[in-house]
Amino acid sequence: VPGIDGVEADYNVTADELYNAFEQEEAKAMELYEGKVISVQGEIISIKDNEKGTNITLKAENAMIGGINCSFNNAINEQSKGDIIRIKGRCQGLLMDVILNNCVVNE
Repeated sequence: VPGIDGVEADYNVTADELYNAFEQEEAKAMELYEGKVISVQGEIISIKDNEKGTNITLKAENAMIGGINCSFNNAINEQSKGDIIRIKGRCQGLLMDVILNNCVVNE
């Protein structure tokens, strides 16, 4: 999978906007966002490292527990819980959280 570092985002949204779009009308949100590169801004509520890289969850007000789940193919060490961050990733749709893959920190 090619990296998305140099790829222009198709959409710039907040974590709340992205989550709410899926919560309110998932089929319509899938049409808009699935497979697209999304730049999303939000507050980090969890950071987990795994064998593939790092997983960062951004808070969405209306989510019961999570919000936007962003998976990185590398370790992300310079961020911490509570930081406001902008992350760019490819949208895969909604499981419990909205899923973004191949993410990069989007300064």
